[in-house]
Amino acid sequence: MKQLLLENIPHDARIAVYHGDFQWSNLLYSRKAELLAVIDWELCGIGPTLNDLGWICAFSDPEAWAHTQPTRMPHGDELEAWYREGYGEVEGNVRWFKALAVANSGSSAASTSCCTGGGSAMTLTGRR
Repeated sequence: MKQLLLENIPHDARIAVYHGDFQWSNLLYSRKAELLAVIDWELCGIGPTLNDLGWICAFSDPEAWAHTQPTRMPHGDELEAWYREGYGEVEGNVRWFKALAVANSGSSAASTSCCTGGGSAMTLTGRR
């Protein structure tokens, strides 16, 4: 999978600050379901913002994981549709960033390296 990712690096993704661990457990909501805060920023960086979209979509796809517990969280495809609705045309290959998230979920060392730019993220995203 690493080789396929390296051979197909999208170079057109929007660059800005990304969270690095954007998932439901890092979002704090009020009792009225209003977003209050995004926490756990130690893996943030400057790079493709699709890192965060790929991460939350991959981890919100029940078909990608062995657990079958029912959830009230939106499916990854639904999240991607909401993102496109809010931002319009998406620059970059979202599927590539989903694959990157899944590939890096295999070990915490790989995830940390990817999300913090500790070598492999810069290599895989083609950004310095």
